[in-house]
Amino acid sequence: TYTGADNQLFKIIQDGAFYGIVSKVSGDSSGLDVYGWSEENGGLIKQWNYWGGACQMWKLTPVLPEIADGKYTIKNLNSGLFISSDDNNVIQGDKENWSLTKQNDGTYTIQANNGKALTVAENSSSDGANISLENLTGDNSQKFELYANSDGTYTLLSLVSDSKSCADVYGISLEKGANICQWNYWGGDGQKFIFEPAAAETIRGDVNADGQFTVADVVMMQKWIICAGNITDWKAGDLCEDN
Repeated sequence: TYTGADNQLFKIIQDGAFYGIVSKVSGDSSGLDVYGWSEENGGLIKQWNYWGGACQMWKLTPVLPEIADGKYTIKNLNSGLFISSDDNNVIQGDKENWSLTKQNDGTYTIQANNGKALTVAENSSSDGANISLENLTGDNSQKFELYANSDGTYTLLSLVSDSKSCADVYGISLEKGANICQWNYWGGDGQKFIFEPAAAETIRGDVNADGQFTVADVVMMQKWIICAGNITDWKAGDLCEDN
Protein backbone atom coordinates (compact mmCIF):
# COMPACT_ATOMS: atom_id res chain seq x y z
CA THR A 1 0.00 0.00 0.00
CA TYR A 2 0.97 3.65 -0.19
CA THR A 3 -0.40 6.80 1.42
CA GLY A 4 -2.20 9.28 -0.81
CA ALA A 5 -2.45 13.05 -0.41
CA ASP A 6 -5.46 12.71 1.93
CA ASN A 7 -3.54 10.25 4.14
CA GLN A 8 -5.67 7.30 3.08
CA LEU A 9 -3.99 3.98 2.34
CA PHE A 10 -4.35 2.58 -1.16
CA LYS A 11 -3.50 -0.88 -2.46
CA ILE A 12 -0.90 -0.92 -5.19
CA ILE A 13 -2.30 -2.12 -8.52
CA GLN A 14 0.09 -4.43 -10.29
CA ASP A 15 0.62 -3.26 -13.84
CA GLY A 16 -0.43 -5.96 -16.29
CA ALA A 17 -2.36 -8.07 -13.76
CA PHE A 18 -6.01 -8.97 -14.37
CA TYR A 19 -8.81 -7.87 -12.04
CA GLY A 20 -12.55 -8.23 -11.76
CA ILE A 21 -14.44 -4.94 -11.56
CA VAL A 22 -17.59 -5.19 -9.45
CA SER A 23 -20.26 -2.54 -9.01
CA LYS A 24 -21.24 -0.97 -5.71
CA VAL A 25 -24.89 -0.83 -6.75
CA SER A 26 -24.97 -4.64 -6.91
CA GLY A 27 -23.61 -4.96 -3.40
CA ASP A 28 -20.25 -6.00 -4.82
CA SER A 29 -21.82 -9.17 -6.26
CA SER A 30 -21.93 -8.30 -9.98
CA GLY A 31 -19.37 -6.86 -12.32
CA LEU A 32 -18.35 -5.86 -15.82
CA ASP A 33 -18.97 -8.78 -18.19
CA VAL A 34 -18.38 -9.20 -21.93
CA TYR A 35 -21.80 -10.56 -22.87
CA GLY A 36 -21.74 -14.01 -24.46
CA TRP A 37 -17.93 -14.15 -24.28
CA SER A 38 -17.86 -12.06 -27.46
CA GLU A 39 -14.48 -11.51 -29.13
CA GLU A 40 -15.90 -9.04 -31.66
CA ASN A 41 -15.43 -5.29 -31.87
CA GLY A 42 -18.64 -3.81 -30.56
CA GLY A 43 -19.38 -6.73 -28.23
CA LEU A 44 -21.73 -5.64 -25.45
CA ILE A 45 -20.53 -4.98 -21.90
CA LYS A 46 -23.18 -5.78 -19.28
CA GLN A 47 -23.42 -6.28 -15.55
CA TRP A 48 -23.49 -9.95 -14.57
CA ASN A 49 -23.07 -11.99 -11.41
CA TYR A 50 -19.33 -12.02 -10.74
CA TRP A 51 -17.77 -15.48 -10.95
CA GLY A 52 -14.25 -14.74 -12.23
CA GLY A 53 -14.51 -16.03 -15.80
CA ALA A 54 -12.23 -14.71 -18.51
CA CYS A 55 -15.08 -12.57 -19.84
CA GLN A 56 -15.06 -10.71 -16.52
CA MET A 57 -11.33 -10.17 -16.11
CA TRP A 58 -9.72 -6.84 -17.01
CA LYS A 59 -6.10 -5.77 -17.24
CA LEU A 60 -5.52 -2.52 -15.35
CA THR A 61 -2.68 -0.18 -16.23
CA PRO A 62 -2.46 2.82 -13.87
CA VAL A 63 -1.94 6.21 -15.50
CA LEU A 64 -0.56 8.96 -13.28
CA PRO A 65 -1.27 12.64 -13.85
CA GLU A 66 1.48 14.98 -14.92
CA ILE A 67 3.05 16.88 -12.04
CA ALA A 68 2.10 20.55 -12.32
CA ASP A 69 4.44 23.38 -11.37
CA GLY A 70 4.21 24.14 -7.68
CA LYS A 71 5.43 23.20 -4.21
CA TYR A 72 5.53 19.56 -3.10
CA THR A 73 6.81 17.30 -0.39
CA ILE A 74 8.67 14.26 -1.76
CA LYS A 75 8.35 11.10 0.37
CA ASN A 76 10.35 7.92 -0.16
CA LEU A 77 8.18 4.82 -0.55
CA ASN A 78 10.61 2.57 1.31
CA SER A 79 11.24 4.60 4.48
CA GLY A 80 8.32 7.01 4.69
CA LEU A 81 10.88 9.80 5.16
CA PHE A 82 11.26 12.79 2.87
CA ILE A 83 13.81 14.31 0.52
CA SER A 84 15.35 16.93 2.76
CA SER A 85 18.43 19.11 2.99
CA ASP A 86 21.35 19.32 5.40
CA ASP A 87 23.21 22.53 4.62
CA ASN A 88 23.83 21.99 0.88
CA ASN A 89 23.62 18.19 0.89
CA VAL A 90 20.47 16.24 -0.01
CA ILE A 91 19.44 13.56 2.47
CA GLN A 92 16.47 11.56 3.68
CA GLY A 93 14.80 13.27 6.62
CA ASP A 94 11.99 15.50 7.80
CA LYS A 95 9.29 16.94 5.58
CA GLU A 96 10.48 19.83 3.43
CA ASN A 97 8.84 21.79 0.61
CA TRP A 98 10.32 21.76 -2.89
CA SER A 99 9.39 23.93 -5.88
CA LEU A 100 9.00 22.00 -9.14
CA THR A 101 9.23 23.83 -12.45
CA LYS A 102 8.70 22.08 -15.77
CA GLN A 103 11.22 22.98 -18.48
CA ASN A 104 10.66 23.25 -22.23
CA ASP A 105 12.23 19.80 -22.76
CA GLY A 106 9.74 18.15 -20.39
CA THR A 107 12.17 17.75 -17.49
CA TYR A 108 11.88 19.47 -14.12
CA THR A 109 14.10 21.53 -11.88
CA ILE A 110 13.56 21.00 -8.15
CA GLN A 111 14.41 23.89 -5.84
CA ALA A 112 14.58 24.30 -2.07
CA ASN A 113 13.11 27.33 -0.29
CA ASN A 114 16.47 29.11 -0.59
CA GLY A 115 16.27 28.84 -4.39
CA LYS A 116 19.07 26.28 -4.74
CA ALA A 117 18.37 23.28 -6.97
CA LEU A 118 18.91 19.53 -6.75
CA THR A 119 22.16 18.96 -8.66
CA VAL A 120 24.09 15.84 -9.65
CA ALA A 121 27.62 16.65 -8.52
CA GLU A 122 30.24 17.39 -11.17
CA ASN A 123 27.73 16.79 -13.96
CA SER A 124 28.45 13.07 -13.49
CA SER A 125 26.57 10.15 -15.03
CA SER A 126 28.22 7.63 -12.69
CA ASP A 127 26.61 5.51 -9.98
CA GLY A 128 27.22 7.00 -6.55
CA ALA A 129 27.50 10.59 -7.75
CA ASN A 130 26.25 12.81 -4.94
CA ILE A 131 23.13 14.94 -5.22
CA SER A 132 23.55 18.33 -3.59
CA LEU A 133 22.01 21.79 -3.57
CA GLU A 134 23.63 24.32 -5.89
CA ASN A 135 22.72 27.71 -7.33
CA LEU A 136 20.24 27.28 -10.17
CA THR A 137 21.92 27.33 -13.58
CA GLY A 138 19.47 25.18 -15.56
CA ASP A 139 22.12 22.85 -16.96
CA ASN A 140 21.55 19.10 -17.38
CA SER A 141 22.90 18.27 -13.93
CA GLN A 142 19.83 20.02 -12.47
CA LYS A 143 17.18 18.51 -14.72
CA PHE A 144 15.14 15.44 -13.80
CA GLU A 145 12.54 13.41 -15.66
CA LEU A 146 9.63 12.35 -13.43
CA TYR A 147 9.01 8.74 -14.43
CA ALA A 148 5.60 7.43 -13.37
CA ASN A 149 5.81 3.96 -11.84
CA SER A 150 2.78 1.68 -11.97
CA ASP A 151 2.35 1.73 -8.18
CA GLY A 152 1.51 5.43 -7.97
CA THR A 153 5.02 6.65 -7.24
CA TYR A 154 7.52 8.63 -9.30
CA THR A 155 11.23 8.18 -9.95
CA LEU A 156 13.55 11.15 -10.48
CA LEU A 157 15.63 10.18 -13.53
CA SER A 158 18.61 12.47 -14.12
CA LEU A 159 19.04 14.01 -17.56
CA VAL A 160 22.82 14.01 -17.14
CA SER A 161 22.71 10.18 -17.18
CA ASP A 162 20.42 10.14 -20.24
CA SER A 163 17.62 9.11 -17.84
CA LYS A 164 19.35 5.82 -17.03
CA SER A 165 20.04 6.72 -13.38
CA CYS A 166 17.97 8.38 -10.69
CA ALA A 167 17.80 9.86 -7.21
CA ASP A 168 18.41 6.95 -4.84
CA VAL A 169 18.37 6.56 -1.04
CA TYR A 170 21.80 4.99 -0.58
CA GLY A 171 21.68 1.40 0.61
CA ILE A 172 17.85 1.43 0.60
CA SER A 173 18.27 2.91 4.09
CA LEU A 174 15.37 3.44 6.49
CA GLU A 175 17.38 5.87 8.62
CA LYS A 176 16.98 9.62 8.93
CA GLY A 177 20.06 11.33 7.52
CA ALA A 178 20.76 8.66 4.88
CA ASN A 179 22.41 10.20 1.84
CA ILE A 180 20.63 10.58 -1.48
CA CYS A 181 22.83 10.00 -4.49
CA GLN A 182 22.50 8.97 -8.13
CA TRP A 183 22.23 5.28 -8.99
CA ASN A 184 21.27 3.14 -11.97
CA TYR A 185 17.48 2.81 -12.07
CA TRP A 186 16.32 -0.72 -11.29
CA GLY A 187 12.91 -0.03 -9.73
CA GLY A 188 13.71 -0.52 -6.05
CA ASP A 189 11.64 1.16 -3.37
CA GLY A 190 14.60 3.35 -2.41
CA GLN A 191 14.20 4.96 -5.85
CA LYS A 192 10.45 5.60 -5.64
CA PHE A 193 8.88 8.76 -4.27
CA ILE A 194 5.39 10.05 -3.53
CA PHE A 195 4.72 13.67 -4.50
CA GLU A 196 2.15 15.48 -2.36
CA PRO A 197 1.18 19.15 -2.81
CA ALA A 198 2.67 21.20 0.02
CA ALA A 199 0.33 22.95 2.42
CA ALA A 200 -0.07 26.63 1.66
CA GLU A 201 2.38 28.76 3.59
CA THR A 202 1.05 31.74 5.52
CA ILE A 203 3.05 34.93 5.07
CA ARG A 204 3.15 36.76 8.38
CA GLY A 205 1.28 40.06 8.12
CA ASP A 206 -0.37 39.21 4.77
CA VAL A 207 -3.91 39.83 6.04
CA ASN A 208 -5.30 40.49 2.53
CA ALA A 209 -3.88 37.12 1.33
CA ASP A 210 -2.29 38.46 -1.86
CA GLY A 211 0.97 36.62 -1.30
CA GLN A 212 3.01 39.54 0.02
CA PHE A 213 3.25 41.81 3.07
CA THR A 214 2.80 45.46 2.03
CA VAL A 215 1.23 48.70 3.23
CA ALA A 216 -2.07 47.42 1.81
CA ASP A 217 -2.13 44.87 4.63
CA VAL A 218 -1.56 47.61 7.21
CA VAL A 219 -4.48 49.63 5.80
CA MET A 220 -6.79 46.57 5.88
CA MET A 221 -5.79 45.84 9.47
CA GLN A 222 -6.39 49.44 10.56
CA LYS A 223 -9.85 49.53 8.98
CA TRP A 224 -10.75 46.18 10.55
CA ILE A 225 -9.68 47.34 14.04
CA ILE A 226 -11.96 50.42 13.85
CA CYS A 227 -14.80 48.31 12.37
CA ALA A 228 -14.58 50.10 9.02
CA GLY A 229 -13.85 47.05 6.88
CA ASN A 230 -13.32 43.29 6.73
CA ILE A 231 -10.14 41.25 7.02
CA THR A 232 -9.33 38.35 4.68
CA ASP A 233 -6.91 36.29 6.81
CA TRP A 234 -6.80 37.33 10.45
CA LYS A 235 -4.39 34.49 11.33
CA ALA A 236 -1.71 36.09 9.16
CA GLY A 237 -2.03 39.20 11.33
CA ASP A 238 -1.73 37.27 14.61
CA LEU A 239 1.98 38.03 14.95
CA CYS A 240 2.22 36.98 18.59
CA GLU A 241 0.41 33.72 17.75
CA ASP A 242 -2.00 33.76 20.69
CA ASN A 243 -5.17 33.62 18.51
